[in-house]
Amino acid sequence: MALEDSEITRLSNLLEEAGFDARPNKLPVPASVMRHTVIFPAIVQDFSTIELVESVMENAGYAEPRLVLESEANHHYSTDNIGVYLVNPNFEGTAASLIEDPYALGSEGAHPLSYNYFSECPDGSEAQSELNLYPSGVAILEEFIWDEESNREENVLHDGEWEADSTTVAVAIFGEGELLFSIKEHTGSDWFGPYEALTLVNQGSTMDIEHCDYTYLDHLND
Repeated sequence: MALEDSEITRLSNLLEEAGFDARPNKLPVPASVMRHTVIFPAIVQDFSTIELVESVMENAGYAEPRLVLESEANHHYSTDNIGVYLVNPNFEGTAASLIEDPYALGSEGAHPLSYNYFSECPDGSEAQSELNLYPSGVAILEEFIWDEESNREENVLHDGEWEADSTTVAVAIFGEGELLFSIKEHTGSDWFGPYEALTLVNQGSTMDIEHCDYTYLDHLND
């Protein structure tokens, strides 16, 4: 059950009045988000910013929103975007079970598709990127681009949402396009020992970036 557009506009206006650049979108709320949620990156050093968002939401009638810090190991994202998800209080849906995920590695105690994936691009390509999929439905695509003028590597962040079924993963990047992958499970070995792996095999993209696969490795001797 969706919220009325007028309600989204009302909260957007309140956030604007508080000093934020609010940009509503029409993308669906991820199935795993079952209550009002604020997702923010580790780059937010001043937590008073998040407290201000929380305060605006509570004053608008969205009490005690769930706060989610998105980061992966020691890697923290440099985007300054803050995601606000609203859920209709009359919504009675049930989030999909992550425990029974049919395309997880392993069996008991297996993890879902929520991993930090590293790019595997065509031979001769210098493209490098990471694709990060989170249980909340948030997707972060980070490109590492060498800037000849500054003679340094620059990071370009693209944020969006993802969803999957038993054979495919679809990533929608806000305002830029979509990526579609098939799911491949395989095993192998490298300098660190044997591993099980998940590879997202690129099946097409409407984004203006190089077509690459993305792989997550789970080393068995860790």
